Amino acid sequence: MITARVAFGCTVIEPPVKEAIKQAEIVFSGSIAEIRESEIVFLVDRVWKGHVPRVFAMPKIIYSETPCMPGFYSGWVKVGAKFLVYARREIPGLKSNGYFPAPGSRTSPIERRGDDLRKLGNGHLPR
Repeated sequence: MITARVAFGCTVIEPPVKEAIKQAEIVFSGSIAEIRESEIVFLVDRVWKGHVPRVFAMPKIIYSETPCMPGFYSGWVKVGAKFLVYARREIPGLKSNGYFPAPGSRTSPIERRGDDLRKLGNGHLPR
């Protein structure tokens, strides 16, 4: 299933799961444990790609209007929310350290990603 979102003159097309995995450097599921001034801290429970520790902080990049920005949608970001995250370090036009969900990366609350979870399989515990 391919999903397209349009906002402010840009179109974001979510790739199929296999392509999203290829594009990401890390893929994991976890709950938001803390929202700090500049970070979102996850308690990671499963990892499918990359080296992700049990407690993992990502830069706090939150968008409210356009899905063409890297980061997390503001309506979903709250302590306790469980996410499936596809992220990478380098995103064109973004100068910062850390991993980011790219636009259209399929990153979203885990309850929206049942098909992804079936295709991803079991994964492993964080290291």
